[in-house]
Amino acid sequence: MTPLGPRGWAWAGIIGLVFYALLTGLRPPVVRAGVMGCFLLAGMAMGRMTTSLASLATAAFVTLLVDPRSLLRLDWQLSYVCHVHHPTGPRPVRVHCSSAR
Repeated sequence: MTPLGPRGWAWAGIIGLVFYALLTGLRPPVVRAGVMGCFLLAGMAMGRMTTSLASLATAAFVTLLVDPRSLLRLDWQLSYVCHVHHPTGPRPVRVHCSSAR
């Protein structure tokens, strides 16, 4: 047996993410994570680099294309707001503590 290689594993991951999203009932946080993961893995499979924020924006765009009413749902909003906080969030506590001295 030959291994799939990086591109093959990326495509296998995309298939797994789609299957998992369908298995969980396509809840907004799962759809967001699945779309983001699919775009990140597709970029890896094509040899392109992407960022977390670009994948998040694409996931928001795709989910709103599918169901524009999602914008009014609190679970959709919280899912994206919480995820935006990770890459753009506050500085680590130790940075605040060291600058206070």
